[in-house]
Amino acid sequence: MRPGRVALGALAIFAIALLSLEVILQIAALSAPAVIRAATPSGPGPADAVTILVVGDSHAAGAGVPREDNLPSQLERMLAERHPDRAFRIVNLGLPGVNSPWVANRLERNIRLTNPDLIIAWVGVNDIWNATETDAWGNGSWALAARRLLLRSKVFRLATVIWHTRGYDPDSRNKQILEASRYLAKPPDAELSRGLGFDLERIVATAREYGVPIILMNYPVPYTVVNDTIQRTAGELHVPVVDTLHDVARAKGEGHDPSTLLTYAAGPHPTALLYRYVAESTLPTVEELLRDEVKLGTPEHAAPAAG
Repeated sequence: MRPGRVALGALAIFAIALLSLEVILQIAALSAPAVIRAATPSGPGPADAVTILVVGDSHAAGAGVPREDNLPSQLERMLAERHPDRAFRIVNLGLPGVNSPWVANRLERNIRLTNPDLIIAWVGVNDIWNATETDAWGNGSWALAARRLLLRSKVFRLATVIWHTRGYDPDSRNKQILEASRYLAKPPDAELSRGLGFDLERIVATAREYGVPIILMNYPVPYTVVNDTIQRTAGELHVPVVDTLHDVARAKGEGHDPSTLLTYAAGPHPTALLYRYVAESTLPTVEELLRDEVKLGTPEHAAPAAG
């Protein structure tokens, strides 16, 4: 047999195998959320604990404040106080320095690891300087359009997850982030917005595929392009977004000096006080989404949440 025919036959077999794998994965995806929830261990805490997964950058992680003062910890305490009959478990996977593609590339795996009832995503500002894993910078809209189309393929998504989570360690930052200083050229606003919007779409789509409600957060500093992109994308996708700029204004209106709301040790981040305001304004949305997800009632004894 001629070498050309052998190569053609091998290519045909490979194409059929890929197509078969795609069909199998598409069928499996229809039942994936129920299977994942049934098979994934709940981790530390009571088996019936309400689990909230927090993903994102240093704002999600709580850079500059003790762990007990970051957003996840304060939100967990508020939920426990208002709903003493329920157990809550907030898994904080926020990492300083990460950008939106880094979070989007790992969200599916993190959902499988934590089996959350709700996701809070606070990410985007590091896209200004960090190009790690991004496919948007320097590319025209056709590249993102092609990638959107490819991401409909379960085979392509599986390959993406395997590639970006190889050697995955949830307790340490990816070594690529440590090398991100070579990407310190700020992208044009249009490319920044296009890339961030694309990744937020991926994050929301992944959460919805697993049947998990999601909340997006903007930033308490007027990063105009980033905040506008988060607000616009949330509106287009009908996803709730917490406006932390409103929390800054609310805190100032209640007499707090601006210097008590933000710390600038590693760039502007919320203080423990501002995180409290953010947690208060996040709480009603969390309760509303969880009410449908885990039948979380509104406590009659508790005062209405702020926001």
